[in-house]
Amino acid sequence: MMHHIVCFSGGESSALVAEAVVRRFGREAVTLLNHDINPNVEDADVKRFKAEVAAKLGMVITQASYKGLPADELPDQFDISLKNESGGFGFKQPGTGNAFCTHDLKTKPFAAYLAAHHPPGTAVIYYGFDDDEQHRIARRRMILGGQGYETCYPLAEWPDTLESIAEIGIAPPLGYSTYKHANCAGCLKGGIQHWYVTYCHRPDVYAKASGTEQRLGYSILADARGGEKKPLFLADLAPVFARMRCAGVPDTEHYPEGKFKRYLKQYRLPEISLFAPCECAA
Repeated sequence: MMHHIVCFSGGESSALVAEAVVRRFGREAVTLLNHDINPNVEDADVKRFKAEVAAKLGMVITQASYKGLPADELPDQFDISLKNESGGFGFKQPGTGNAFCTHDLKTKPFAAYLAAHHPPGTAVIYYGFDDDEQHRIARRRMILGGQGYETCYPLAEWPDTLESIAEIGIAPPLGYSTYKHANCAGCLKGGIQHWYVTYCHRPDVYAKASGTEQRLGYSILADARGGEKKPLFLADLAPVFARMRCAGVPDTEHYPEGKFKRYLKQYRLPEISLFAPCECAA
């Protein structure tokens, strides 16, 4: 019998997919697969949310985490980058451009879980990509299809998915009031607006990210104005962000990007929009 694996990241989209898949196939045929994250960078309310969704569905969460460690012993994205420091590649893998944290904390544990429990041809893997993310759907379908796995995207392909997880009585993560996604605080895929919001709301994470940049000699962000990428270090952005905050620039990712770009122009900062949801098993 084909098994159904929901990549259950802790964001609302993956929860909607979990509800839809369990409703269609029954909980016995479904696994909610999560890669746990260090609690300093994964909001506590995301962990609350995951637990409530699983309880509502009558399921447990299967963890496929880095080296099988409990959450409070897991390295964060900056620790992982420093563990790979000897390669001299900064925050991203050479060639692929993927963040080391995604590869080490999610991709490798996911591959190990599949190899141990669900060989090719025995499972369908579900993601919370919606109809506006066809490029991500195509990429994921190609990668996992090449490994012998079928993938499915209920939010884009099924007509009967819920619009909001609140429809089954669960409040979305509180972090959504400030952030667009349930990514780690200080996400290495974040653009300049994400890092401004992180500066305002998580100065501890911003400081650790800045210190990691200095140790590695690489910046997370890059200024591509003039056609040449130049490093844009968080330490240099901090005094500008401080002025922006004092001036009342909205410190939320929900502030329209077009309007935020006006502030970037005013403060002579580049437009960097790299942000995307982090994939449960990228």
